[in-house]
Amino acid sequence: MLLAIISNLNGYSNEFENYKDVNVLVRSDVVKDMYVDAFLLVSDAVNTNDLHEIRNMYPDKEMFYVLTEFSGESNFDKVKAVTAAYQVQMTPVLSDVKSISEHIKSILAKTQKKKKIYSFFGTHSGAGNSTTVLNTAYTISKLVDPKTKITVLSLNPYDSSDYFLHYKGSNLDDIKITLSKDFDEAQLIHSMYEYEGLGFSHLAGNTSKSLVQDYTLEEVEHLIKVAERLSDIVLIDGGTFFDNACYAKALEMADIKFLVTTQEEKGFNSNWKQSYSQMVQRLQIDSKEYLLILNRYNEGISLINDKDLSSQLGMTLLGTVPDMDMLGPMAVAEKKLLADMGDKAYRKSLEKIARSILGFSQIREVARQEERIPFFKKLFKSGA
Repeated sequence: MLLAIISNLNGYSNEFENYKDVNVLVRSDVVKDMYVDAFLLVSDAVNTNDLHEIRNMYPDKEMFYVLTEFSGESNFDKVKAVTAAYQVQMTPVLSDVKSISEHIKSILAKTQKKKKIYSFFGTHSGAGNSTTVLNTAYTISKLVDPKTKITVLSLNPYDSSDYFLHYKGSNLDDIKITLSKDFDEAQLIHSMYEYEGLGFSHLAGNTSKSLVQDYTLEEVEHLIKVAERLSDIVLIDGGTFFDNACYAKALEMADIKFLVTTQEEKGFNSNWKQSYSQMVQRLQIDSKEYLLILNRYNEGISLINDKDLSSQLGMTLLGTVPDMDMLGPMAVAEKKLLADMGDKAYRKSLEKIARSILGFSQIREVARQEERIPFFKKLFKSGA
């Protein structure tokens, strides 16, 4: 994993040298939007007033905050309250590089786990869940080594998702009869279609409306496990409807859950609230477990904004994906991905989601395509 340490103290690189899979970036090396797994923020360089901006830039990253000196119970409680507000883990007061490093190592030893399965769910039909999944898979493929195995499973039994691109593989209902314990990696490879030049393989969803309710929990679980063994990253399109085994297992087996919605009231304020209270909650899933993606976002109009929606749903906002208007339908008609047809803002929003997944998966980007001004130099003004 890549740990970014923001501190004026020296010696962290030596403390973490050869420590498992941890590599350290010092403050001067951290640039805006770069791929980082976690942050160690030390009070000698980072004021609590800076936490708001840092959290906005990296909404999904694990962050630790260290006070290097104790200046009274009242101040300690204030810092504790601020860090909690921005979902930053506060450590005990630690005054030197060695004690800080050892404490972080002990935390990482308990929490460091590669994640593979990422399930996306929409709040309502038309939220853009399938579009987001396919474009995220493509975006990830452009950031990593070509040998990285990326698999997309369309497990929405109500929508096959085989019409976005020129799909030439099998559909979920084609392989249902073989989804026993004997179904293996070779059969999955044979069933999927690897899109030329897009860097990922895809198993399209169900086409038989009569089979929507016929998939069993055991069948779906086995399919996901086979995909997990075969792949470095598995993206699951779990769809919008909560009444089937495909959705239940995509939810239960996900290492990370994403909820895709729009500014439409029928999604976040109607369908989602009903479905969550009546079905999802029964599976012992807390809404806080989801990372929120606000799709087709239009800023400055008389609809709910991203921060208010995040607060209303009680979820961490991963990012907003701008509305591309008619480019979406055009992309489907031309059998292209919106990541190729959309503007820079759209591509940047997809990169944010992709880098989040890479961080959880502990997979590195191959290289940066452009140089950027170190982010923390700019943010804190004084150099490293």
